[in-house]
Amino acid sequence: RVYMNQIDNPSGFMIDLSTRIYSLYGGQNTDWEKVASSITIITPAAPGEMPYGWYTMRVAANGMFSAGIPVQVTIPRPVGTPTVPTGVVLGVSSITWSWGRGTIPSGGADGYNIYASSNDVFVATMAFTDSATHTQTGMLPNTQASLMVNSYNIGGTGPLSRSATYYTLASSPTALTVTGSSFETATLGWGNNSNTAGTLYELSMYTCAPGDSLGNCGLTNFSDPVRISTPISFAVNFASTETAINQLTPNLGYFFRVRAQNGAGIPTAFSNIVSTLTVGNISNLTGTAISSSAISWSWDESTGADAYEVYDISAGTASAVFVGSTTLNYLTQNGLLPNNIYSVSVNAMKTTPVIKGPSSYSSSIYTLAVQPEVLLDPYGKPNAFTSVSTGSLTANWMSHGNSTWTVYNIQLSTTPDYLEANTVSVTTTGTRVSFDALLPNTKVYARVYALNGNEFPTAPTDLGTKYTRAKAPSNVTPAVISMSGVTLTWDQNGNSPRTTYEVRYTTEDFSISVTTYIPFSAGFTGNSFAFPGLLTATTYYFDVAASNGEGFVTARIQAVPAAYTLPGPDGAPAGSIGGTSDPKKEIIISGVLPTGRSIAMTIPSGSFPSATPIAISSSAQNPCSYLVGGIPIEVAVFSQGAAQPQVPVTLTLSYNYTESLAAIDTNRQHMVLARYNPVSGQCLPLETVIDTGRRTITATINHFSTFQLMLKTAATNLSNVLIYPNPFYINRGHGFVTITNMPASASVRLYTLSGDKVWEGSAGTTGLLIWKGQNQSGELVASGVYLAVIDSTGGKKVFKLAVER
Repeated sequence: RVYMNQIDNPSGFMIDLSTRIYSLYGGQNTDWEKVASSITIITPAAPGEMPYGWYTMRVAANGMFSAGIPVQVTIPRPVGTPTVPTGVVLGVSSITWSWGRGTIPSGGADGYNIYASSNDVFVATMAFTDSATHTQTGMLPNTQASLMVNSYNIGGTGPLSRSATYYTLASSPTALTVTGSSFETATLGWGNNSNTAGTLYELSMYTCAPGDSLGNCGLTNFSDPVRISTPISFAVNFASTETAINQLTPNLGYFFRVRAQNGAGIPTAFSNIVSTLTVGNISNLTGTAISSSAISWSWDESTGADAYEVYDISAGTASAVFVGSTTLNYLTQNGLLPNNIYSVSVNAMKTTPVIKGPSSYSSSIYTLAVQPEVLLDPYGKPNAFTSVSTGSLTANWMSHGNSTWTVYNIQLSTTPDYLEANTVSVTTTGTRVSFDALLPNTKVYARVYALNGNEFPTAPTDLGTKYTRAKAPSNVTPAVISMSGVTLTWDQNGNSPRTTYEVRYTTEDFSISVTTYIPFSAGFTGNSFAFPGLLTATTYYFDVAASNGEGFVTARIQAVPAAYTLPGPDGAPAGSIGGTSDPKKEIIISGVLPTGRSIAMTIPSGSFPSATPIAISSSAQNPCSYLVGGIPIEVAVFSQGAAQPQVPVTLTLSYNYTESLAAIDTNRQHMVLARYNPVSGQCLPLETVIDTGRRTITATINHFSTFQLMLKTAATNLSNVLIYPNPFYINRGHGFVTITNMPASASVRLYTLSGDKVWEGSAGTTGLLIWKGQNQSGELVASGVYLAVIDSTGGKKVFKLAVER
C-alpha cells in the first residue's frame, strides 16, 4: 500500500494510492513480478481531489511502513525570462528600474522577484504585469548597482534576467579649506559628502596676477580661462580628500575649487572656493622654560623659508628687541631672570629676494623657579618631618633662594608612585605644611616642588619617608581559656594592617620573668592568638604592644583579667599539659612541662568515641626503678573518667643533653618506654624509637598510665616470654599485642590451628615485638586461637594466642 499524508495542512489530509497500483488507471503495472521493487502510480487528476502542498509518502507491506519521503504537489513553475531591466539614475541616492514580461506567457506567473545582482540579496516582490518598474532608494552617492528579476508562482521561480551596472550620482565635495601654506606650497582638504570610497576628485586652481591682492584678484577669480589650471584631473584617478600643491610662486594669491564624478564619469558641481597667499607663516609657536634663566622657543618649519627672526616683545610690540635669527625652527633665549615673564614674535623670511612672512606671537612664558632643598638639622642630617604623632606630622623644606611669593606644592602619599587616589596635595607660599587625619602606623612619602608663574613645576625634591606612630592596642582580653591554651584577642585601635604586635606572658610578674611568645621580629599583624601548650590550673598574665614601621614601640597593654587555665581531668595535678580528643580528626597535645621536658601526644581520630579531656604531667615515682642522671624520665597520663583509647596513640618525650650523656646515647639500643601497671606492679615495655639527633623518645601506647624510660635487655632463652593482652580484643581498644622477654632477633610466626601461616616478624635488640592483629596483607585477622611459634638462639617454643574481634 502507498500513502501520501499532507505536511502543511492542519487537518493532516491523507490519501491512499493503493488502488492505483493495479490496472484501473491505464494498466501501467502489467509486469507484476516487478511490483515488489518498483511501482508506477497515477495520482488523482480531478481538481481539488489532491490539494497542493507538501506530502510525506510511505510504502506499507505486511503492516510495516517505510521511512517517509517529502513530495511536493503543485503546478509547474513559470517558463520564460523577463526582459533585461534598464535603470534611470534619479540622483545621488536612487535608481528607477524598468522591464517587461519578455517570453513569459501572459498570466503565466503570479509576480516578480527582485534581487541585487551585486550580492544576490533579495530586494522585493511585485505583482506580475506586462510592464513593471521599481525604484531603489536609500543608496549612497556614487554607488554601483545592478538588478536581477525573475517570475514566480506557487510552484517555484523562473530564470533570472540581469541588468547592466549603473552608478548613482556623486555628491559635490564640501568644506574645502586651506590647511597650510608657505612660500611654494599649499595644502588643502575637503569633505567627501558621503561619497563612497574610490570616488574620483578634480582640483582646479586660479592664479592671481603679480601684485594683485586677494581682494582684487577675487573679483575675477575663475573668470579668466588663461589663469585656470587643473593640478589634479579626473584622469589621474585621485580618490583622496586632501592634497599638497607644490611649486607655487612665492608672494602670489591662489584660489582653489574641487568637484567629484561618479563611476559613470558624470561630474558634480564645484565645491566652495578658497584662497591663500604663498607668504611664509609661523604656526605653533611655543615656549618652554628649560631653567631659571633660559626659555627655548620653537615653531613648525615654514616650507621654503631661508631663515627666521626672533624679537623679545615682553615690554610690548612697540618696544620689541631683536633676539637673533636662525635657520633652524628653534632658538634658546638665555640670560633671563628666574620666574620672570617673557614673550617673543617670530617671522619667516626669504633672503633672495627678501620676503618676510607675517609675525606670529607667543603666549607669555615664565622662567622656572629654583628647586627647593631638604631641611637639615644642626648636625647636617635631613629633618623633613617634625611633630609626628599617630595621626599627623609636619613636612619641612628650604626655599633655596626662591622669592617669598613662590608657590610650592607639597605632596604626601601612601604609595611611592604618588597615585592620585593615595595622595594629598597642598599649595603654599611657606616652607612647611602640617597634615592630619592620617592613619596610625602608615608609611607616607613626601615630595615638594616649586611652581613658576605658568604653574610649571621644578623637579620634585624628595623629602623621604616617615611612619606615623602606631596606637597602643586596647581591650586585650583572654577570650577563650582551656586546660592548656588561651586565645588572646585585642583591638588594633585603627592601626594599619601592616602594624606588628609583640605578645608576652608570665606566670609571676613582668618585672621578674617574662616569655616573649611573639616578638616583633616575627612580623605578626593579627589581633588574636591561640597560645598552645600552657600548663593546667595555672595563672597567666599577658600584655601586647604595637610597633610602627620604624620600630617605635607603643605602651604595653596588659590583658584583663589574668587567665587561669582549667584544671586537668580526674587526678591530673596542676601544671600538666592538657587537651581534648576529637572523634573526627587527629589531635596533637603538646607543650613543655615545668621540669623543662617537652611532650607531644598524637591522638588519631576515633581513639575516643567522644571529646575526652586528657592531661600529661610530670612524675617522679620511679615505678620501673631506672634513673638517668639521678632522676627518672617519667610522665603520667590522665583522662576524663579514666577513659582509655580505642585506637593506639603516640607519645613523644624529649630528653636533655645531660641525660643523653649520662645513659641514653650509649644504651639506646636496649632502652624502651614502659607502661607501669599498678595492678600487677609490672613495667610493660612498649614499641619505642629513640632519636638521638632530636633527643626524643617515641612510643606507641594503647593504655593510659605512668610511663618511664627503662633499660630492657633481650632474654637468653624463652622461659619468661610474655604475651599481652591475651586474649587480644582487636576492636576493644587493645590496638596491638606485645611479645617480650625473647632473645634478640627472635623469629615469631603466627599460624591458625589448621596450620596456615598468618604473619611473621623478628624481635629487636630488646627482645620485644609488636603485632597489630593483621595478616601479611595488612588485613585484620578473624577471631580464633592462633599458634605463636618463636624460634631463637635460646630455643624454640609454641604459645597460644586468642583473638576476638
